Amino acid sequence: MTTGTPALRPVRMPPSPTEAFGHAWHELKHAFLPMLAITFGWMIVSGIAARTASGLPRLFFQAVFAGPVGIGASWAALRVARGETPDPGDLFAAFRRDWPQAALLCLLLGMAVGAGLVLLVVPGIWIGLRLSWAPYLFMDEGLGATDAMRESFRRTRGHALSLLSLWTIGGAVMVVGLLRSEEHTSELQSQFRI
Repeated sequence: MTTGTPALRPVRMPPSPTEAFGHAWHELKHAFLPMLAITFGWMIVSGIAARTASGLPRLFFQAVFAGPVGIGASWAALRVARGETPDPGDLFAAFRRDWPQAALLCLLLGMAVGAGLVLLVVPGIWIGLRLSWAPYLFMDEGLGATDAMRESFRRTRGHALSLLSLWTIGGAVMVVGLLRSEEHTSELQSQFRI
């Protein structure tokens, strides 16, 4: 009998985007309902953030609340990738880990990507890709905000195109899912119209 964390299956590094999505689909089967609850919780918080007044109040709410909740959702997804079952409380894992550093990380990430987008869209995308591991490093390895960003830049060196492929495929899957859900919503509305 073994104890501790579950053994990870060997994965070719870096996996191709199709291998990554295949692994995600396989692991998500056992954690679908908890991740659905976590996703809805994150969407509710994101919706509140989007409706918050513009300017500094929105930036404040994003940095101190919505951003750390997003880090918690990322943490839950990492747990699923490891074969663990997340729980909705994972949304607040960044608050338990180090709320001030989580808020600082969100603020710095937003400023870095925003500065890149102001320069031109492509630098913003590149910066976003290179910093995409920072929330995982913050939660998983206990790094502070600036160290997580620095380490994300180091570990993603040479992998920006693979990450862009993952983002593109993931974005396409989300768009198709949203379009399909809109079709079903319209069908249901027409069926129940009196």
